[in-house]
Amino acid sequence: MTKRLQFYFASTTGLLLCGCASLPRVDLERRTGGSAALFGQFQAYDGASGRRIAFADVVRRCRAADVVLFGEQHSDSVCNQLEAQLLAALAADRRPVALAMEFFERDTQASLDAYLANRIDEAAFREQTRQKRAYALSHRPLIELCRSAKVPVIAANVPRRLLRAYSRSNLEFDVYRAQAEPADQRWLPRSNELIEGRYHDRFMEIMKRHPPPTSRPAKALTSAPTSPTTTRPAGSQPPKERARRSFLAQLLWDSTMSESVADFRATYPRRRVLLIVGSFHVAYEGGTQAKLRERRPDDRVVTIVYRDDTTGRFELAADDRDAGDIVIYGIAPPPQVPARPPAPTTAPATSGERPASAPTTSAPATATAASSSLDP
Repeated sequence: MTKRLQFYFASTTGLLLCGCASLPRVDLERRTGGSAALFGQFQAYDGASGRRIAFADVVRRCRAADVVLFGEQHSDSVCNQLEAQLLAALAADRRPVALAMEFFERDTQASLDAYLANRIDEAAFREQTRQKRAYALSHRPLIELCRSAKVPVIAANVPRRLLRAYSRSNLEFDVYRAQAEPADQRWLPRSNELIEGRYHDRFMEIMKRHPPPTSRPAKALTSAPTSPTTTRPAGSQPPKERARRSFLAQLLWDSTMSESVADFRATYPRRRVLLIVGSFHVAYEGGTQAKLRERRPDDRVVTIVYRDDTTGRFELAADDRDAGDIVIYGIAPPPQVPARPPAPTTAPATSGERPASAPTTSAPATATAASSSLDP
């Protein structure tokens, strides 16, 4: 190689090295918790001031809390990734953490514990805990992380069959619980306090937009012999009474999850708890948050409310300023536009069609617990 070529290569290499050295470094740890896949995919805000904050600030605030309530958007890939990143950050902290899940019912706790301890395989675990296809696409990383890191997981929710039976009965909760079989009473919360105000009003507004289906008669409760006797089928109830019973069922959901977290905190006060739950239960002092504060008034609680956004601008909406302590907007695919108009149909859409926002994970039916469609 001639001296001229040697000089050329040396000069070119030096320019390339200088150019690379001058490029700004991206702090992925602060911006996204270390995930390049989340870069530019979300923006977090302080709910009180409206100030933009980084993911590291979200972690810092959550590490200062006793309980973190993460109000998610169901089956949203960016939201699920953020949950996993936050759980990993909390698990790496000196203070131990526990994960609580809306999507696991109390009577499946033994199977959940068995899987975490590697005593059963994943297929048996998913069958015994009634996890559907959406689990693999959403919350599976959380459970696998907990299994590897020895993080306990709380099956926080009430069994669906008991929720349905209570919603369809005309019984007050104390009477319903007292009449339930002892084997079922342990899965029910000890109390189910009535909440009024903004949470009630938001629920009723949703019920007006997405009323439960009335075209089909309610199923007989003979398949649930351990449930209290139903005195009146849900389908025969007047609309106002149906809405009231649906709200009481919603509160039963909130009571169970808040009690599950509160009882765990009372037993293990050193552990921080991260509850993953639909955003409606958390936003604007939602039912789960309100009932947890009643049970654990001295606990430091941080609420996170997740919203999806198709524009990528992630601008904080005015009415989200008080939705939670932290509000996160994440990218969502734009709505799909059909290439050609769909062919006309002769039959109208049924009134029982689930709204697009309904979760695809295992959850109570909209006819009996409207929170299936209440997580915006």
